[in-house]
Amino acid sequence: MTTPAAGQPQTGRSPRPYLSNTAVIILCMLVTVMEGYNLIVFGAVVPLLLQDPGLGIDEQTTGIVGGIVYLGALVGVLLGTSLSDRFGRHKVMAAAAAVFAIGAVMASMAPNPELLGIARLVTGIGVGGAITTAMTLARNHAPHGKASLVITVTMAGVPLGGTLAALLGMFAMPVWGWRPMFLAGA
Repeated sequence: MTTPAAGQPQTGRSPRPYLSNTAVIILCMLVTVMEGYNLIVFGAVVPLLLQDPGLGIDEQTTGIVGGIVYLGALVGVLLGTSLSDRFGRHKVMAAAAAVFAIGAVMASMAPNPELLGIARLVTGIGVGGAITTAMTLARNHAPHGKASLVITVTMAGVPLGGTLAALLGMFAMPVWGWRPMFLAGA
């Protein structure tokens, strides 16, 4: 048992949380929406990637670059799970969200297929780390007897984010091209 710091009364309770359970669940769902966006946005921009002469990407390479995000996600899941136990889920989810945002920015600036692939790998690592921690945090903050519902609603953020990527693409890509689509994921 630890003793309170000097000047703090001993109450027998843990410190007041910064966010309510509902706020944590909403935050987790927002993270899964961003994850879904970052996973699906690549499929929305493929036609423009193939038409970009400066990028110089072909159909086969597009398939490889498009799939590498899932390899990154596998790495991110494994890292996120082990790091969460060591550093805490809140911190790991925040760090993982920052990693997939960095990957999205990298993708928006990629001058060639190789760097686009690296950016998608980084995005995947962040997505994988964030998804495991978001689901666990949402479950841990769920009201008694509502864990399954909370996980289902939180996980619904992934297809919602993918839908947002497709809808944004319909309006943004004809005007601004493919790069801002990745930047929006950040």
